[in-house]
Amino acid sequence: MPAAAPFNPFAPFLEAFNQSIGRFIYRPVTDWEHFFSPQVVFNYNPQDMPVESQVLARVGSYGSQLSKIIAVIEAMLANLPADYTAEQRKAVDAFHKLGEEAQAAVDSYRERTGPAALIAAARSLDATPAEKAALLRQLTAILAPDA
Repeated sequence: MPAAAPFNPFAPFLEAFNQSIGRFIYRPVTDWEHFFSPQVVFNYNPQDMPVESQVLARVGSYGSQLSKIIAVIEAMLANLPADYTAEQRKAVDAFHKLGEEAQAAVDSYRERTGPAALIAAARSLDATPAEKAALLRQLTAILAPDA
């Protein structure tokens, strides 16, 4: 008589995972078309990767595309009567929140990487006068307008 398998509290979850893993494409696909910035894609439709790459190259990033869509929808909502049902109001409020959160993420990124961040870093710089002069020359060369 074979010994009973030890109790595993995760067995139901593992069984569900094993059943669903066959439906998900989990092998990443790397697009080396852009050698210096390859895209690694995990998705259900890797056959669409060439089309996605073309759209990103010609139209812009997903964030750029979404920003334009959000702006258009916001403009449309501003010109519609506001007599929404409770369910519609909830959807509109969720949409406004989405736009606000996206803008907050962009603003946060720009605060950390924009000119104000560079100025703050320069103010806290611990360097000798010679190192500061060398840094100033490098920054001047980088930031100088093209002749």
